[in-house]
Amino acid sequence: CCQIKCFPSEELEIIKNSGAEERENNWFTRDGEQWLPKSLSLQVFKELNKGSHQGSKGLADAFMKIFATTGLFVLAKRVTEGYFVCARVNNKQKKKIAKEGRL
Repeated sequence: CCQIKCFPSEELEIIKNSGAEERENNWFTRDGEQWLPKSLSLQVFKELNKGSHQGSKGLADAFMKIFATTGLFVLAKRVTEGYFVCARVNNKQKKKIAKEGRL
């Protein structure tokens, strides 16, 4: 996927301090997720959001199954903020949960 040299120095410092492991010119978390730079992560979030419209929390959860990035929730919120379809889908879910007594 993305090689080490595409990380800005401040992101690379955070990654190294997290205890990440370098393998084959990539960084991985202790749990095996691959670290991606913010710029690439934003593109991945946009693609994930096209098919799901699950809101920032759901988007972040889906991303974290495979990848890691700095500023994860800020990026997820940036992608979903102001996006009409996401707001509609999430409002319907909230209303459904409230009716079922789980909110």
